[in-house]
Amino acid sequence: MITRQSRNDVEAQGEQTIAQNDIESTEANFKSLLRKLAYFNRSTADTLESEYGSDKINRQYTLLKTKLDEAYDLIQTIQGLKLDSGESDEAIDQWTQERKLQVQPYESAVEKLDERLKHDESIRKGKARNDKLNEESIIRDWMRQEEQEAENNKRIQKYSQDHPICVREPKHGTYVDDINIASDTVKKREKSKKML
Repeated sequence: MITRQSRNDVEAQGEQTIAQNDIESTEANFKSLLRKLAYFNRSTADTLESEYGSDKINRQYTLLKTKLDEAYDLIQTIQGLKLDSGESDEAIDQWTQERKLQVQPYESAVEKLDERLKHDESIRKGKARNDKLNEESIIRDWMRQEEQEAENNKRIQKYSQDHPICVREPKHGTYVDDINIASDTVKKREKSKKML
């Protein structure tokens, strides 16, 4: 005959079995995730050696970080299941430390990838800043050249007004050439006047 106590014992044993099955199933998922992490982490060293601005780095970081977050979520889930099943705190702490040691290499890989992404970002910002400074410098040089050309044109016009002999012709190269030609012409005229 089944007593109330034996029925409670059977129910408790059934709950314990279900809890143990949940723990085992979640631990199997965790082990599978560790295998995936190990597989994906194989290419981390090559990825870190890739050139600046490579999309490979961002993809590898995102992939490993996502899987690592999943691993930590599973560790927390298993901790909760173990607490519910009545395991001691010491046993759970020991188990947790062991699992964290298992994911530590992948945590290090994610940190290295993150550092590389930050380094690449600082290079990108520095390059953008330099490009902007170069562009501003080119604009300043161009404006300075325009101002200088305008100033030279004013001087030429003023000189042309003061000295009508000096006519700037396109075949003459510079303002200085024009002045030399004009002064030579004036000297020749003065010489010819003296001779007469």
